[in-house]
Amino acid sequence: MKGFQPMQNKKKYAKRARLCMLLFLVVVSLWLCDFQISVLIKRKGQLGVILGQMFPPDVSYSGKIVKPLLETVCMSVGGTAVGAAFAWIAAIFCCQKVTKRGKWTFFLRTVIHLVRAIPVLVIALAASFLLGVGAAAGVTAIALFTFGILSKMTWEQLDCMDFHVMEALCAAGNGRARSFLRTIVPEMMPEFVSNVLYAFEINVRHASILGYVGAGGLGILLNEKIAWREYAKVGMILLFLYGVVLLVEMLNQSVRKKLSSRSVIAGRKKVVIALIFLAALFVGGSEFFEIKAPEKGGAILAGIFSGFLHPDWSLVFNITKNGVPWLMLETAAMAAGGTAIGAALAVPFSFLASKTTSHPLVCTVARLILAAVRTIPAMIYGLIFIRVTGPGAFAGVMTLAVLSFGMCAKMFSQVLDHADSHLLEAFSGMGCGWFAKIKYALWPGVKKAFFSGAFYRFDVNLRDASVLGLVGAGGIGTPLLFSMNGYLWEMAGAYLIGLIVMVLAADALSSRVRGE
Repeated sequence: MKGFQPMQNKKKYAKRARLCMLLFLVVVSLWLCDFQISVLIKRKGQLGVILGQMFPPDVSYSGKIVKPLLETVCMSVGGTAVGAAFAWIAAIFCCQKVTKRGKWTFFLRTVIHLVRAIPVLVIALAASFLLGVGAAAGVTAIALFTFGILSKMTWEQLDCMDFHVMEALCAAGNGRARSFLRTIVPEMMPEFVSNVLYAFEINVRHASILGYVGAGGLGILLNEKIAWREYAKVGMILLFLYGVVLLVEMLNQSVRKKLSSRSVIAGRKKVVIALIFLAALFVGGSEFFEIKAPEKGGAILAGIFSGFLHPDWSLVFNITKNGVPWLMLETAAMAAGGTAIGAALAVPFSFLASKTTSHPLVCTVARLILAAVRTIPAMIYGLIFIRVTGPGAFAGVMTLAVLSFGMCAKMFSQVLDHADSHLLEAFSGMGCGWFAKIKYALWPGVKKAFFSGAFYRFDVNLRDASVLGLVGAGGIGTPLLFSMNGYLWEMAGAYLIGLIVMVLAADALSSRVRGE
């Protein structure tokens, strides 16, 4: 017992040291991005200029939105279904407990990490070069993005599962595949379906910005109206997109609620679910029948691979502000600063958006606000903040901060919704106030999940930084997209290698932190 107290103190000091180091890195990141609160206060009036031009929206433009909106939803449904189907297969082979083949597992996981490291907008741009302008490029990009995110989430779920029952069935003479289907699949399927719905919700938003690279859907219309500064029509487009986001969230909540009950799915319901999934696969596959591949598509694809294999090494080792190392540092600083600001603001707001800690009416209003925040694409946030800060990393930090706030507040509120309510009731019975209940009953149980969610958002922000290159909001995304549009493959290869290295390093760091 004498050695127990020093050990506890040592762990406490180690946690405090890590927290201080994180705060120091955040401060340095904001300094590198030239973050200045005084500028935000001085030019705060510019924040509402573009939003003021969007609302009230142009209602007369509604008729031209429906068809592209349906195409966007079909792209999201088809791409999600195709990506989820391949992710399910890949995740099984990525789990060494299932395959017992370490080398193949390592190789496949490496390939998936590389796919995850490439932003969806870059994938869509490359797909449009090969498949031509249209929905086929959008479905391809969404499918690859879904494949990357779902395969990793699924194999991590498999790694944490108990395989003793499966091994017992195998020892009793049952085949390995049959034992896996009988024991592991029923247990993991509810979580997998929930993750598919989560990916679909993200993909609806992604599909709305892929129009910049000609990948079909509502994004083409949105990009056109932004370019012409017809913001009243942009407001109407966002209003329709907001309705879709709300419907998707309602579907997600309904399905997740049923899945959380762990009720047995009847045979007829299984058939219906399978038919719906096959229909979604058909929607995704049917888009490829309208491929209008450019004549030089093969040459362009060869150029992309050649640029990746033979990058411009002068950019890779250039230590000036035009070189890859500085752009990597700037992008990482933007992601770190934006994540820190957004997550910090999301913590108090998540208590308002949680059914556990808030009044039902307040909770509903807070969730509607969060849905609206997440509906607006990163490009529009970038345009809004550029009016305040000017082009550069400062605008990128603020854009990523708003995006992080919307997603982190949602994740944090879901964590609070599933927190143990018995402790709150016990503290209420002792007459404790609201702040005391939060501090002593809830916070110790949810803080690890909060930090984990913030690190996950940091991982996502590194990829989202490439989208900010569309509006000149700093980071490595700007030169990457410009070099790809200009067919400068050696330069694009250098920037892409830097982005991949940065994302893989951040993924390893966040995985380690989340695993602690």
